[in-house]
Amino acid sequence: MNNEDRAWFVTRMGQTTEQDGFTRIAGRLFGYLLLSEQPCSIQELAKALDVSKASVSTDARRWLEHGILERTPRADDRRDYYQIAPDFFRKLMQYRITRWENAHGAVREALKRIEPSPVVAERLAYMDSVNKFALEHLRSYLAEWDAAAATIAECAPTDRT
Repeated sequence: MNNEDRAWFVTRMGQTTEQDGFTRIAGRLFGYLLLSEQPCSIQELAKALDVSKASVSTDARRWLEHGILERTPRADDRRDYYQIAPDFFRKLMQYRITRWENAHGAVREALKRIEPSPVVAERLAYMDSVNKFALEHLRSYLAEWDAAAATIAECAPTDRT
């Protein structure tokens, strides 16, 4: 992959993940590491993305918390190195399901606690139905993914890190 195509992809991932509630730098970090054959240090990532080490560190920590990245040590270096976690897709899906569950819980609690007008009650009931429908399908989708993951893993390239 040439540098122009690599830069395009990293930028695009920044834009895409920004739409999903993450920072643009987090998306660029994710995109860069998707294309990286080896784990990278915070210093290497900051230089490659032309951003501060603090920004990379903050976003790497968020990705770590979600299980999207993993930290890998090197015997000859005290710095931490980061790479995409092998099961990052499942972790992303679980993160999205958790967001839907949180929204669903808030709406269900509102329906119990608030005495809304008929218009607001209708909106909340609609949102409750949408959330319930989405969660059922997302959970089902994740279960299907889990069932298929073993087959996909058999075909996946080996990690050379």
